Amino acid sequence: ALAAVEKTESVQSLAEARRELDYVGFEDRYRGTEQEIRERLRRHLPELVGREPVLDLGCGRGELLSLLRDEGVEARGVDGSREMVERCRERGLEAEHGDLFDLLGRLEAESLGAVVSIHVIEHLPPEEVERLVRLAHRVLRPGGVLLLETPNPRSVVVGASRFWIDPTHRRPVHPDTLRWMAGSAGFDEVEIRELHRFPEKERIPELGLEEIPSELHELVDRLDRQRDRIEDLLHGHQDYALVARK
Repeated sequence: ALAAVEKTESVQSLAEARRELDYVGFEDRYRGTEQEIRERLRRHLPELVGREPVLDLGCGRGELLSLLRDEGVEARGVDGSREMVERCRERGLEAEHGDLFDLLGRLEAESLGAVVSIHVIEHLPPEEVERLVRLAHRVLRPGGVLLLETPNPRSVVVGASRFWIDPTHRRPVHPDTLRWMAGSAGFDEVEIRELHRFPEKERIPELGLEEIPSELHELVDRLDRQRDRIEDLLHGHQDYALVARK
């Protein structure tokens, strides 16, 4: 019986390792290269520099941790993937394998300057998103910042198509819902920032006024304004970030 249990555990461990490797490959293919992600995350540095220690929930390959290290900011991460954590440690980054809720629950109140989570909350059910926000409020000191980045469901292309490429996504999180959760948890200043507009080549082109008779300019201008409204609805921004201050 003991041998059977050990064999079952061994098979489960191998299956878990295979799933992790598959997902690491999936992220490499669809999310972008580490350098691309580093450049996207650079915009968050002004909120984090000077607010150490920083905790990165779901630190993944460590792009944000490496950026913070370059800026001399004390930071560490946690991730549920052993493969991701190993990648971080190989680069000298401080990361641990585990459950982000367990870690948040163990930390002392008001012990952090910033809590960050990049493209994680869309993997959680709604009650767990709210739990994360409340636990983050508890561990942040006054003046601390919670920064959550996630896909933007107000873009039809994102919410109806691109979001579902990742099979581990649970459901999109509407920015108004996340704003309400932060206010309910006790955050005083809550801001939503739209991020990462679609490339120009993927957007609907403007009609333009070149080579169009002047008597039609007013009509073309009205059509272009309608095009702008449709464009914002279809594409808009690919992601958004909640920035909440305690």
